[in-house]
Amino acid sequence: MTYYEHLQVTENASKMEIKKAYFKLVKQYPPEKYPEEFKVFRKAYEVLSDDNAREQYDKLCKVPDKYKTLYDTALHVMEYEDYEEAIRLLKEVVKANPDLEILNSLLGDIYLENENSGNAVKIFERLVKQEPDNAAYQGKLAQAYSMRGYTRKAIPQFEKSLEMDPDNISFLGGLANAYADINAVNKARDILSKGFQRLKDNNLDSLDLHICALLLCTKQYDVNIAQEQLEIIKKSIENDPAIKDYVVDSIIPSLIKTLNENDQEPRLLEVCYHIVSWMNELIPDREDLANTKHELKKSIIMNALDEDNKIPSHVFLLTGLAFRECGCISCKIETMLVQTNFIFEIETSRKDLKYLKEKHPDAYDINKQFYDKIIFPQKTRRLEEEIHKNMTKYQKKYPLEFQEALSNVFDMDDQEYDDYEQGYDNTFDPFEESEPYVRDQPKIGRNDPCPCGSGKKYKKCCGM
Repeated sequence: MTYYEHLQVTENASKMEIKKAYFKLVKQYPPEKYPEEFKVFRKAYEVLSDDNAREQYDKLCKVPDKYKTLYDTALHVMEYEDYEEAIRLLKEVVKANPDLEILNSLLGDIYLENENSGNAVKIFERLVKQEPDNAAYQGKLAQAYSMRGYTRKAIPQFEKSLEMDPDNISFLGGLANAYADINAVNKARDILSKGFQRLKDNNLDSLDLHICALLLCTKQYDVNIAQEQLEIIKKSIENDPAIKDYVVDSIIPSLIKTLNENDQEPRLLEVCYHIVSWMNELIPDREDLANTKHELKKSIIMNALDEDNKIPSHVFLLTGLAFRECGCISCKIETMLVQTNFIFEIETSRKDLKYLKEKHPDAYDINKQFYDKIIFPQKTRRLEEEIHKNMTKYQKKYPLEFQEALSNVFDMDDQEYDDYEQGYDNTFDPFEESEPYVRDQPKIGRNDPCPCGSGKKYKKCCGM
């Protein structure tokens, strides 16, 4: 089908007729429900609404059948996301018809889809130089800059493209995201507000723009604003449940990227957890959502413990071991050894755990069965015997793993371990008082700067 046929207009249609046809199709096929169809309509509109691009397209329709077939095949394999093959085919057509800008533009589009921003930048910079009044070229160059990480270059390009084509929601969302990337959040919010007003004026709505506004909330760490956008998105989904997966797939990758870029900032974790929990309720059978929610909850709990100076290190360690959930021998041994720290000074441990239960109930519940035995004296003696018995069993059955665990938990050196193997006379016993092992090098705390020079805390870098 030709672009004219996609928009259901004749080859002699005026610009106004083309615009009306496009908006009619957008209402009939909203992008969130028909993303592939929308891409075709949008591309057809961008080409046919620009005089030069339309002239180029008309010339393309007249190229020899051989290249027309290659062109059509490239479009076909693109539908199956075989971008490498589409690039190969289209390069042949471009080589035979180098003066057709529309072919170069399509090649640039494929490079963007394939996340090859470097080649996309080169193509659209050349096209913008040749056709400075083409809004599509300006906007695609802005997208390529943004993908490449050239945010300061992307912003004026997006603004220029929107001056020419103010109804382009994709470029509008791109501009808002670009301002958000440089922490100009209020500016980004103003842009989205203007976009919503334009949509209202044209009797349109855009779920993509609401998703963009939701993701912007992660820059402000604002759960309340996020909830407002979630309610709006929920209404769209209630009208059309088929787009649930589209919403989730549009949001999750951006959340994960933002978390990685911000070193899992605690306030950001709370907002992301709120959003993911909402989506998990929306689609409870999606395993990836449940896993993401679980990982976020773990990070929130560990961050809360880490920021509380009243929490002893062995509580932090035992919580982390419980979160590993791997069940390997090494983790079991390390868990037992960390548990002995609670018995060293039982009264202090009881006070610590009562504080933990009050201030961090979620963290307490993770090891509740063990903590309850520490808090209640009548259960503690049996717990000591149980741990001691298991340690003796594991030390005989898994000597290498046991030695490594002792080294990790108690900083025991090789000589101390040799003494430990020979018996309990003048040896290291986790249930007896002992002189602390003195390190050759200063100990690095979890919150100390990492010695590798990364600038991160040790726990966030080599200490992971």
